[in-house]
Amino acid sequence: GASAPAPARTVFLEDEAKLIGRVCLPPALQRAMAASDAVVVEASLETRVANCMDDYVVDLLRRFVALHGPEDGFEAYADQHRASLSRIFKRLGAERHARVSELFEIAFAEHRERGELSGYVPAIELLLTGYYDPMYDYQLANKNRRTLFTGDTDAILDWIGRGMPT
Repeated sequence: GASAPAPARTVFLEDEAKLIGRVCLPPALQRAMAASDAVVVEASLETRVANCMDDYVVDLLRRFVALHGPEDGFEAYADQHRASLSRIFKRLGAERHARVSELFEIAFAEHRERGELSGYVPAIELLLTGYYDPMYDYQLANKNRRTLFTGDTDAILDWIGRGMPT
Protein backbone atom coordinates (compact mmCIF):
# COMPACT_ATOMS: atom_id res chain seq x y z
CA GLY A 1 0.00 0.00 0.00
CA ALA A 2 0.81 3.65 -0.08
CA SER A 3 3.01 4.92 2.70
CA ALA A 4 2.14 8.05 4.63
CA PRO A 5 4.35 11.07 4.08
CA ALA A 6 7.07 11.60 6.62
CA PRO A 7 6.05 14.00 9.39
CA ALA A 8 7.35 17.54 9.06
CA ARG A 9 10.33 18.27 11.28
CA THR A 10 11.46 21.54 12.69
CA VAL A 11 15.14 22.27 12.43
CA PHE A 12 16.76 25.06 14.40
CA LEU A 13 19.85 26.72 12.90
CA GLU A 14 21.90 29.64 14.04
CA ASP A 15 21.28 32.54 11.71
CA GLU A 16 24.55 32.86 9.85
CA ALA A 17 25.81 34.84 6.92
CA LYS A 18 26.59 32.85 3.79
CA LEU A 19 30.17 32.55 5.00
CA ILE A 20 31.05 30.99 8.34
CA GLY A 21 34.74 31.67 8.54
CA ARG A 22 35.98 30.36 5.22
CA VAL A 23 33.13 27.89 4.72
CA CYS A 24 30.30 28.86 2.39
CA LEU A 25 26.77 27.67 3.13
CA PRO A 26 25.12 25.93 0.16
CA PRO A 27 22.80 28.30 -1.78
CA ALA A 28 19.75 26.08 -1.14
CA LEU A 29 20.35 26.29 2.62
CA GLN A 30 20.86 30.06 2.38
CA ARG A 31 17.51 30.43 0.59
CA ALA A 32 15.70 28.18 3.06
CA MET A 33 17.14 30.09 6.01
CA ALA A 34 16.19 33.46 4.50
CA ALA A 35 12.61 32.28 3.98
CA SER A 36 12.23 30.79 7.47
CA ASP A 37 10.77 32.23 10.63
CA ALA A 38 13.02 33.19 13.54
CA VAL A 39 13.35 32.35 17.20
CA VAL A 40 15.46 34.90 19.04
CA VAL A 41 17.60 33.69 21.93
CA GLU A 42 18.16 36.27 24.63
CA ALA A 43 20.97 35.90 27.15
CA SER A 44 22.44 38.21 29.76
CA LEU A 45 25.76 39.89 29.11
CA GLU A 46 27.24 37.78 31.91
CA THR A 47 26.09 34.55 30.22
CA ARG A 48 27.35 35.66 26.82
CA VAL A 49 30.74 36.64 28.27
CA ALA A 50 30.97 33.24 30.01
CA ASN A 51 30.15 31.49 26.70
CA CYS A 52 32.84 33.51 24.90
CA MET A 53 35.35 32.73 27.65
CA ASP A 54 34.65 29.01 27.26
CA ASP A 55 34.76 29.02 23.44
CA TYR A 56 37.33 31.69 22.54
CA VAL A 57 39.69 31.59 25.52
CA VAL A 58 39.71 28.22 27.27
CA ASP A 59 38.80 25.92 24.37
CA LEU A 60 40.62 27.87 21.65
CA LEU A 61 43.84 28.01 23.69
CA ARG A 62 43.57 24.28 24.45
CA ARG A 63 43.34 23.54 20.71
CA PHE A 64 46.33 25.75 19.85
CA VAL A 65 48.42 24.22 22.64
CA ALA A 66 47.50 20.72 21.45
CA LEU A 67 48.72 21.63 17.96
CA HIS A 68 51.80 23.69 18.78
CA GLY A 69 52.80 23.02 22.40
CA PRO A 70 52.48 25.42 25.36
CA GLU A 71 54.78 28.29 24.25
CA ASP A 72 54.09 28.37 20.53
CA GLY A 73 50.45 27.48 21.15
CA PHE A 74 49.90 30.51 23.35
CA GLU A 75 51.51 32.80 20.78
CA ALA A 76 49.45 31.29 17.95
CA TYR A 77 46.31 31.72 20.09
CA ALA A 78 47.11 35.37 20.81
CA ASP A 79 47.95 35.98 17.14
CA GLN A 80 44.60 34.46 16.14
CA HIS A 81 42.80 37.02 18.32
CA ARG A 82 44.94 39.85 16.95
CA ALA A 83 44.16 38.78 13.37
CA SER A 84 40.44 38.53 14.15
CA LEU A 85 40.47 42.05 15.57
CA SER A 86 42.30 43.40 12.54
CA ARG A 87 39.61 41.93 10.25
CA ILE A 88 36.90 43.99 11.99
CA PHE A 89 38.99 47.18 12.30
CA LYS A 90 36.78 49.22 9.95
CA ARG A 91 33.50 48.20 11.56
CA LEU A 92 34.91 48.52 15.06
CA GLY A 93 36.38 51.97 14.40
CA ALA A 94 39.94 53.07 15.16
CA GLU A 95 39.29 54.24 18.73
CA ARG A 96 37.32 51.15 19.82
CA HIS A 97 39.79 48.87 17.99
CA ALA A 98 42.70 50.45 19.87
CA ARG A 99 40.89 50.04 23.21
CA VAL A 100 39.90 46.40 22.59
CA SER A 101 43.42 45.60 21.36
CA GLU A 102 44.90 47.17 24.49
CA LEU A 103 42.53 45.16 26.71
CA PHE A 104 43.46 41.94 24.93
CA GLU A 105 47.19 42.64 25.27
CA ILE A 106 46.72 43.18 29.02
CA ALA A 107 44.68 39.96 29.19
CA PHE A 108 47.34 38.01 27.25
CA ALA A 109 50.07 39.22 29.64
CA GLU A 110 48.04 38.34 32.77
CA HIS A 111 47.13 34.98 31.28
CA ARG A 112 50.70 34.13 30.25
CA GLU A 113 52.34 35.36 33.46
CA ARG A 114 49.84 34.27 36.12
CA GLY A 115 47.30 32.02 34.42
CA GLU A 116 44.69 34.69 35.18
CA LEU A 117 41.73 34.75 32.77
CA SER A 118 39.60 37.58 34.21
CA GLY A 119 41.47 40.16 32.11
CA TYR A 120 39.59 38.96 29.03
CA VAL A 121 36.20 39.98 30.46
CA PRO A 122 36.44 43.75 29.73
CA ALA A 123 37.65 43.08 26.16
CA ILE A 124 34.85 40.59 25.49
CA GLU A 125 32.23 42.89 27.04
CA LEU A 126 33.37 45.77 24.84
CA LEU A 127 33.28 43.58 21.71
CA LEU A 128 29.81 42.30 22.55
CA THR A 129 28.22 45.64 23.46
CA GLY A 130 30.16 47.85 21.03
CA TYR A 131 30.29 45.61 17.99
CA TYR A 132 28.33 42.36 17.97
CA ASP A 133 25.10 43.52 19.65
CA PRO A 134 24.60 46.51 17.33
CA MET A 135 25.48 44.36 14.31
CA TYR A 136 23.00 41.62 15.28
CA ASP A 137 20.28 44.18 16.07
CA TYR A 138 20.79 45.81 12.67
CA GLN A 139 20.74 42.48 10.84
CA LEU A 140 17.62 41.28 12.67
CA ALA A 141 15.79 44.53 11.94
CA ASN A 142 16.63 44.32 8.23
CA LYS A 143 15.57 40.74 7.66
CA ASN A 144 12.10 40.18 6.37
CA ARG A 145 11.08 37.34 8.62
CA ARG A 146 8.56 36.65 11.31
CA THR A 147 9.83 36.19 14.86
CA LEU A 148 7.92 33.29 16.39
CA PHE A 149 9.34 33.53 19.89
CA THR A 150 11.89 35.46 21.92
CA GLY A 151 13.32 34.35 25.26
CA ASP A 152 16.19 32.77 27.11
CA THR A 153 17.13 29.15 26.46
CA ASP A 154 14.87 27.81 29.22
CA ALA A 155 11.88 29.73 27.87
CA ILE A 156 12.60 28.55 24.32
CA LEU A 157 12.91 24.92 25.43
CA ASP A 158 9.60 25.25 27.29
CA TRP A 159 7.99 26.80 24.19
CA ILE A 160 9.30 23.92 22.04
CA GLY A 161 8.02 21.41 24.60
CA ARG A 162 4.54 22.97 24.35
CA GLY A 163 4.54 22.31 20.62
CA MET A 164 5.73 25.79 19.59
CA PRO A 165 2.35 27.52 19.62
CA THR A 166 2.34 30.68 17.49
